[in-house]
Amino acid sequence: MRRPAGIRWVENGSLLVFMVLTGWHIWGLEARLEWAAAAALVAGYLAADLVSGLVHWFSDTYFEERTPVIGRLLIQPFREHHRDPAGITRHGAAELTGNSALALLPVMLWGPPESGVLGVWILSFALSLMATNVIHRWAHAGEVNGVVRALQRARLILPPEHHARHHAGDHRSAYCITSGWCDWLLDRVLRRG
Repeated sequence: MRRPAGIRWVENGSLLVFMVLTGWHIWGLEARLEWAAAAALVAGYLAADLVSGLVHWFSDTYFEERTPVIGRLLIQPFREHHRDPAGITRHGAAELTGNSALALLPVMLWGPPESGVLGVWILSFALSLMATNVIHRWAHAGEVNGVVRALQRARLILPPEHHARHHAGDHRSAYCITSGWCDWLLDRVLRRG
């Protein structure tokens, strides 16, 4: 289904602003890659995986595709993905990452890039979430390049075998789509709720 022009403009504009803000953060970082900065990189990546799972769960659980604003931008892509899991492999870059860029603009504006370790965390979190739908696409792709497959095998990014758990049955587990590392926690919390 072709996305409306207005949504495509918002997605493309969000990507452009996100790229400018990323450059601003990188330019302003003063933190050297010390242990605290390395920990912030990992913590940002873990936070992105957890947030990807929470957004995925929310989008699978609440509202309808016709809900104003949130329906077209957030709910519809997730529900459409359940109807056609391979559809994600046919999306262009803006459709794949535009919503993420839009959602991450406040995060990118929140902390000044000169904020040292916090700036490293913000950048790691934002870039990891920006990569999430690309990583998710790779988990559905029939073939990926050797580097991507090596990262999947090392479980540094979401492997197809792990993500297949989400598409088996009723889509009620394995929501995290960056690395899947936080699924153990999110699945446990959601089962109690």
